[in-house]
Amino acid sequence: MACQPTLVDATAVAGDREGGRLLDWRGYNAPVLIAQRAVRLSVSVGLLAGMLTATAPLAAAHPSTPATLTYHFTDCSGPAGTPTTFDAVKQPGSAAALHLVDGSGIFVAVQAIDVESGAVLFRTPGFDHNGLPTVACQLMHPVTLTLQSVIGVIAPVG
Repeated sequence: MACQPTLVDATAVAGDREGGRLLDWRGYNAPVLIAQRAVRLSVSVGLLAGMLTATAPLAAAHPSTPATLTYHFTDCSGPAGTPTTFDAVKQPGSAAALHLVDGSGIFVAVQAIDVESGAVLFRTPGFDHNGLPTVACQLMHPVTLTLQSVIGVIAPVG
């Protein structure tokens, strides 16, 4: 026997007004449920952000696995307060964000050039138009052992 479609009262599905309140299909006050869910979500996000902020310096200060690479940036120049040298860590791969070992921030590389050949190894498209102050450093890449000129941004933690 084939299933026959049944008609459903549209007001029961979309909501009903009772005493000026919008009720959902279960008879609950829909705006109150939405507000409760929003409060729960914002509290959860706030707790998560607090936990990440509290653990960020600890995570940045210590390599997380034996595969973690340490990058030694030297001859750095940039806006006032830019360190002349710093160390940062990251997992092997193509990610451009590195945690500063001292836990003070994250270095986001936006361009790298092989010093010997002059070849652009990567460049973040459009970054030169956003006006953020950048840091320029030299880097002996820990895997390829090539000297690179790297430009990036140091984003402070917290």
